[in-house]
Amino acid sequence: MSEMSFKKVLVIETDLFFTTKIGQTLKEMGLEYLTASSSAEVFQLLGKNQIVLVILDLCLEKMDTITLLEKLKSSDKTEGIPVIGFGEHTDSILNRARTIGCEIVVSNRNFVEHLKDLVEASLAS
Repeated sequence: MSEMSFKKVLVIETDLFFTTKIGQTLKEMGLEYLTASSSAEVFQLLGKNQIVLVILDLCLEKMDTITLLEKLKSSDKTEGIPVIGFGEHTDSILNRARTIGCEIVVSNRNFVEHLKDLVEASLAS
């Protein structure tokens, strides 16, 4: 059993394509993952699980992801959890996420192409 097999990743996403792609990659890496589609669900899962990484779609229509990211990065309990943020190539959202403290911020295309490397880099830091 690999060292990563007990680590849980929280995926905040509503799109089936991205959820499936992320899930397949994480499983191949030996990682468990949980999914959330609302802020309430995010904090409920964070309270009940040992999360080592958050993957956040910065462009979700039904969630204020910037406010969510601000809460994650300002809480003593979650500020140390690395966050990979991805989204449409909208510089204002991506730049805002970087400013708040999102460790890795990439466009959708780069996210899909380099997901495994991004996860490995986040967990190594």
